Parts: sequence; C-alpha cells; structure tokens
Amino acid sequence: MYSLLRNAEIRRQLAANARSLLTGQALSLLPALAVTQLFFHWKSFLLEFGGFLVVWFVLDMVVTAVRGLVAKPAPAKIETRRD
Repeated sequence: MYSLLRNAEIRRQLAANARSLLTGQALSLLPALAVTQLFFHWKSFLLEFGGFLVVWFVLDMVVTAVRGLVAKPAPAKIETRRD
C-alpha cells in the first residue's frame, strides 16, 4: 500500500479519476453501508467487512444493469446499396 501511494504516476491517475469514481460508486456504496450497519451484526470484523463487500458488489451490479436498460443505445444506421 505504501509503495502504491508513493508512486507519483498512480497518485496522478487516482486524482484525475477521483470525482468520477466517487460519483459512480456513491449510488451503490451508501446503501451498502446502510444495509451493513442495520443488518450485519456478526461479531466479527472480517465477516461483516466481507458481507459489506458482497452487498456493495451486488448493488453495483444491479445499478449498472439498470443504467444499461435505461440508457437507450442509438439506433444503428442501415446502409443500402444503390446499384
């Protein structure tokens, strides 16, 4: 972790993408935190953290699928030959 953060190129890339990463994941991250806090009381940090990661993954998968369904792709152009 230390060597990754000390690498200037990685820090620049993280700084450049921080806003889009945060806004892209906020829709699934915040509900995952809420679900974890409300429902996961397993008395083990590793189990609760693993559960949080699974919930975050599933919620992000659902959000991505819904975004894909809502965003309508542009209609494909059909080229016709005129001979």
